Amino acid sequence: MLQHVLLGVVAPPLLVLGLSPAMAAWLLDRAPGLRRLTEPIPAQAIAGAVMIAWHLPALYNLTLAVDAVHIFEHLTFIGAGVLFWWPLVSATSEQAAWRLGDGLKLLYILVGTLPQDGVALVLQFSRDLFYPHYGQVPQLVPGWTPVIDQQVSGAVLMLVGKMSFLVAAIAIFFRWIATGEEDGSPNAATAGPLPPPAGGDAPMSSG
Repeated sequence: MLQHVLLGVVAPPLLVLGLSPAMAAWLLDRAPGLRRLTEPIPAQAIAGAVMIAWHLPALYNLTLAVDAVHIFEHLTFIGAGVLFWWPLVSATSEQAAWRLGDGLKLLYILVGTLPQDGVALVLQFSRDLFYPHYGQVPQLVPGWTPVIDQQVSGAVLMLVGKMSFLVAAIAIFFRWIATGEEDGSPNAATAGPLPPPAGGDAPMSSG
């Protein structure tokens, strides 16, 4: 689970942050359909579907049995993560058909946590083993049953995943506040002339 969180939630924002506007534009120009997939709604839907689908018992057990499927799973975690974070980073969102304001970015992050939280809560409160493979491997820690391991994996997904989203949300929030303060304090040098005092006479012209 820690590997999945690193691939799907931690690494993708770092990859997107490493793109300049020119690099982002180059990727969108050379990948037909990518521009639409990086818009907020498709990006959210794809990221949520990938997170939920690969933790369904049938697909997850298949990844443990077939190496090619396991590799494809990891690639989709990275790809879906990149799509999810694309609308949140200025260098990449500038290339999108429309951009999110900072307030909408915070809402976008909140909605984006829901699929992850759903999977995490199901695992944390599970009483049955969803993935039989782990019931057949040796127990490395005495008393650490496969079900306990499954519950801990849910906690890892919740805590580590939340930290990534929280860091992004804090950065966006304080940038939003700073931008609002700058917009609310106009430069005195560019301000218009002050009005005459209330009840006073208007200044007389010298000419």
